[in-house]
Amino acid sequence: MDLKRIVALAAALCLAAGCNHVAPVEPDGTSDTGGDADADGDSDTFEDSDEDAGIDSGGDTDSDTDMDTDADADTDTDTDADTDTDADADSDTDADTDADSGADAGLDAGVDGGAGECKVDEALGVLPIGPEVIRVLDVAQGGDDLAGAGCGSGKDVVVSFTLAKEGKLKIDVVQVGDHVFGLYADAGADAGAGAACTDTKVACYDPDGASEGGTVWSGLAAGDYFLVVESRRASAAGTVVVTLTALAEACGNKVPDPGEECDDGNLVPGDGCSPACKVEPGVCAIDEDMGTLTPNLVYNRTLDMVDAGDEWATGCPSWGPDRVLKFATPQAGDIHLTWDQTGHHAMGLYSGGTVSEFLCQAENGVCFDKGADNPGWVIFMGRGAGEWFLTSEAFGAEGAGTVDLNLWLEACKPDLELGALAAGVPATTSVDTTTGTGLYRAGCAGGSGLERVVGFSLDAQRDVTIDWIQTGDHVLGLYVFPIGACDETQVDCADPGGAATGSTTFTRVGAGSYVLVVDAYASGSEGAVDLTITAN
Repeated sequence: MDLKRIVALAAALCLAAGCNHVAPVEPDGTSDTGGDADADGDSDTFEDSDEDAGIDSGGDTDSDTDMDTDADADTDTDTDADTDTDADADSDTDADTDADSGADAGLDAGVDGGAGECKVDEALGVLPIGPEVIRVLDVAQGGDDLAGAGCGSGKDVVVSFTLAKEGKLKIDVVQVGDHVFGLYADAGADAGAGAACTDTKVACYDPDGASEGGTVWSGLAAGDYFLVVESRRASAAGTVVVTLTALAEACGNKVPDPGEECDDGNLVPGDGCSPACKVEPGVCAIDEDMGTLTPNLVYNRTLDMVDAGDEWATGCPSWGPDRVLKFATPQAGDIHLTWDQTGHHAMGLYSGGTVSEFLCQAENGVCFDKGADNPGWVIFMGRGAGEWFLTSEAFGAEGAGTVDLNLWLEACKPDLELGALAAGVPATTSVDTTTGTGLYRAGCAGGSGLERVVGFSLDAQRDVTIDWIQTGDHVLGLYVFPIGACDETQVDCADPGGAATGSTTFTRVGAGSYVLVVDAYASGSEGAVDLTITAN
């Protein structure tokens, strides 16, 4: 809720509590109590979970009407001798007889609204197009003049106004109590004597008792209208802050109308929404949607920045031609990015929630600048599953060149998954390291060859015994199941010393998910391994 809403609600609560005087609220949140107030090739590890902060081990910098609400409302108390009290401190005494002349447009319990017996509590005149008009209405002090003929059935307050042009009316309400809001056209003198404000209903809005709400009434003709604020029942009457905004029924009013694909509040072409309120194709181009990345598979792309458009605001310190790649990660992991370049470009990574493809904006991401013609390598650690955008933007047209990049998701994806191990029940499997990946190490002393990864979980602390039969020479590394690489957090390691068969036990392994890395001791020592894993 913005400032003027807060001030308006405070005024409403004050009225409900019986304050001596509450002035109408001006659009700037002030109160008018008198007259009108018009007033370099190194590896950067980006490890922080917050995308705006990172660790760059290479020492690089991570770039990430005034409108008067007419508060001079006159209050007339009509008897045979009418005394008018103006909020402008003008104290007039009118010698009225049986009928009020109606000269004072304001809070006048005896004003004839121009349609027979319709009594208007406040007349707003012509509503300007665009600016908000705010009024505080004390419905609890109103009468029940409409006798259930309106949208509600309790006490009511009637506000009259004029729409100078065909268009829409936006109404926002803050209320104490339970009220409904009816919009009625003024039939004028043609309605004849005895006509009521509610004779020509246009629409009703019911916030269902909520303290705040709003709606937009469309397709309204130019003319005079009544807004009837009526409590659902007499006991539900309270104080209401009403904000009325007249809007043009046309493209450019910031409200998408039927038949409009967009409405950005202007008629400027080339900003994503055309002067006809149609989405402009290709303005916020995604150069490639790479789909979902396969973990640990390297993707190579060459970006021609010379022929790129300058469409995106990336939040990086660059300002020239740009290219945007979109991709998704199926699981948490470390996103690796390396690049070679001719020219000078900034590289940025943004999560899906920080990018607007409609507005061509990417913000709150991480940017890296390695300088002109320099390569770069960045690791964005611990990134979750989801949608991502990679941007490359030149430092001006003169900095545009070519970017050759490699992108991959390093994530632990076991070759075999045993699931939850039941206590005392052996689980058997076999792996062949001759077709392994060479991505991970078991973590024991010595070298490392190709490996295979087996996943499992424990429901409680257990001793995990592993029996093996092998050809070749392997070592066994037990790791906590990680976000990134499989060999990030080691629990223990066992080296059979090349024995063809044997057994080892990892003691007091806590509940959780784990991976067993079966790693050839050295390149060339790969082979087949039969495993039996038992949790005791």
